[in-house]
Amino acid sequence: MKKIILIALSLCFSLSMVFSKVPKDKSFHNNAAYVELGGNSLLYSINLEQLFRLNKSLIFALGIGTEWLTDLSIDYTNFHHALCLIPHGNLLFGSKSHYLETGLSFITVYGKGGFIPSARIGYRFQPKNGSFLFRIGYTPFFVTRKIEYGGISIGYCF
Repeated sequence: MKKIILIALSLCFSLSMVFSKVPKDKSFHNNAAYVELGGNSLLYSINLEQLFRLNKSLIFALGIGTEWLTDLSIDYTNFHHALCLIPHGNLLFGSKSHYLETGLSFITVYGKGGFIPSARIGYRFQPKNGSFLFRIGYTPFFVTRKIEYGGISIGYCF
């Protein structure tokens, strides 16, 4: 489990170094903090993201979320008093304020071992000069079977 977390954090750091060389758009906020209900988390999550503009209509968002579960069971997996870390990477397609968001993530359960992969396709509203963030999406989990899921997020861009 520690190896998975270390690999995920190393990947995040490496990608941020690569994408930091891309010219920055001064009118676009490159960081986001938001709360998500459902989505790539099992119940809720608190997330931080860094956004890297690749070109005029493509953005790469790299982030991590966390949630604390007290008692939850999914397909023979029990989560009792578990801290979950949720690294994720998303591609945002669009311009101005409206984006199609696609991506992958996985929930790692700290101290329990294992992870749960998830995908995302959804809508993201993030004004170019504003600080408000809204997301809604379809986020299936892939455990022993596909679990249909969705989520909604609100947050702040800075």
